[in-house]
Amino acid sequence: MKHTIKTILSLIIIIATHCNATAQDTLRAEQITMHKFDTVSLACYHGTQTIFTGYILDIHDEQLNYINKIENGRLTESTSYHSNGNKMRWAQYKEGKEEGTWIEWDANGLKLQEGQYSNGYREGVWLFFEQGVIYCMGAYRKGLRHGTWNHFDNEGTIIKQEKFFKDKPYQ
Repeated sequence: MKHTIKTILSLIIIIATHCNATAQDTLRAEQITMHKFDTVSLACYHGTQTIFTGYILDIHDEQLNYINKIENGRLTESTSYHSNGNKMRWAQYKEGKEEGTWIEWDANGLKLQEGQYSNGYREGVWLFFEQGVIYCMGAYRKGLRHGTWNHFDNEGTIIKQEKFFKDKPYQ
C-alpha cells in the first residue's frame, strides 16, 4: 500500500507539472480513492471555469490501465496500457471522435498498426505490422479501404496486391 500511494503521488506531481496552472488558477486533486477500484483524477481549473481540463488516470490493482487527456471537458488524447505496463494504444480525439494519429502495440511493445483518423473515420495510409515489421499498407477514405493495398514479406518485398473501391475489391 505504501508503494501504491507513493506511485500515485508521483503521478499527481508529474501530471500537475503538465497542467500549466498559473498563480490565479486552482490546482486540486479531485479524487483519490483506494478501494477495490483504485482511481486517481486530477483537474486543472482555470479561474472560475468549471469545465474539466486535465488528466484522468485509471489504476486498478496497482496497474495503470489508461491516461486520458481532457481539454475543456472533451477527450483529446488517450493512452491505454497492457497489463505488463507497455503501451497498448495512443489515440487523439476531437469533438468526441477519433481525429489524428492512432497507434497500437502488442504486449511486447511491437507496433501493430499506425494511421490517421479524420472525423471518426480511418483516413489516408495505414500501416499494419507483424512482429514489428510492416506486412500490409493501404489507404482508407472515410473509413473504407480505397486504392491499392500492398502485402509484404519479412524482407519488404511486395508479395500481394489488392485493389479496393469503397471497401470492395476490384481488378
